[in-house]
Amino acid sequence: RLVFSRPFVPLDRDQHAMSDSESGSDSESDAPPPKPPPLASDDGSDDEPPPSKPPPPASDDGSDDEPSPAKPPPPTSDDGSDDEPPPAKPPPPASDDGSDGEPPPAKPAPAPDTVLDSDEEVELEVEPPPQQAAAAVLAPAAAMGVLAPFVFKDLPKPTLPKPVEPIPLWRWYVARADKQLLLDADAGEEDAQYKLGQMLEAGVSVPLDLAEAADWYRKAAEEGHKDAQYSFALALHLAKGVPRDEDLAVRWFRTAAQQGHVLAQHLLALCLMHGWGAKWDEKDANKWCRKAAEAGCADAQFNLGTYLASGRGCEKDEDEAKKWFEKAAAQGFALGT
Repeated sequence: RLVFSRPFVPLDRDQHAMSDSESGSDSESDAPPPKPPPLASDDGSDDEPPPSKPPPPASDDGSDDEPSPAKPPPPTSDDGSDDEPPPAKPPPPASDDGSDGEPPPAKPAPAPDTVLDSDEEVELEVEPPPQQAAAAVLAPAAAMGVLAPFVFKDLPKPTLPKPVEPIPLWRWYVARADKQLLLDADAGEEDAQYKLGQMLEAGVSVPLDLAEAADWYRKAAEEGHKDAQYSFALALHLAKGVPRDEDLAVRWFRTAAQQGHVLAQHLLALCLMHGWGAKWDEKDANKWCRKAAEAGCADAQFNLGTYLASGRGCEKDEDEAKKWFEKAAAQGFALGT
């Protein structure tokens, strides 16, 4: 059995508004169009219309208000099925971690000390320097009349006394034995310096101290004292209180020999004859040995006789050599002693 339905033509919103205004102003206007007949069911039975509602009460102005026309039901589709509302949207799929598909929570702001991997600019809170922080704390106290604490930076730097070197023990003994000698030596007198060196070298009335003795010899030698020059050269030659230095010893021997020091002349001749601290020179050695022999040095007289007998640094002359041997023997010189 075929069922035919009447086509439905929807009205615009403006037309509905106009119809409502006309019905309110003109009570005697034409009635709204009749409702379309009900649709027949598929089984052929006619559906009875529902009972009509009672008319609304009359308005205060005496006009009979008529109800607005009811909206017709939606038309059926071409295939005869009633139109149904569209299906609801499915819920969003769950995420991989099992949580519902909700938007992720906002990330908290990074801490001030957090290092950011991105190039995003973040203002970090920097603590003020200790002085500014202290000033901010003490300002309210100063306003209330409270005395500020003592500031240590205003203190002057302490000046520590220089360490006092201990007085050597030998000075106590020299001061007790000959205080004036010590004062003169400290004042730079060359004779006092030489005598003080002799005292320390021999250990007379004072403790033996070869290093101090060599130091006082050096001071007097630099002042031009020939005996001190010889003694300092001998200390350098024999390493008595100072490191051994034959080159420096030869220079001081020559300096003292040039001033007429006999023993310095004799030792200078030995150094030149054997090449100790100087270039080997037999002729120069023979010259300084003769000077020492003529000055009365028994050792130099014996050495000069040896040079003449063998012709070392001079012409060979046995007669003159015999004469110098006799002079050395007259002074008590004995070979091997």
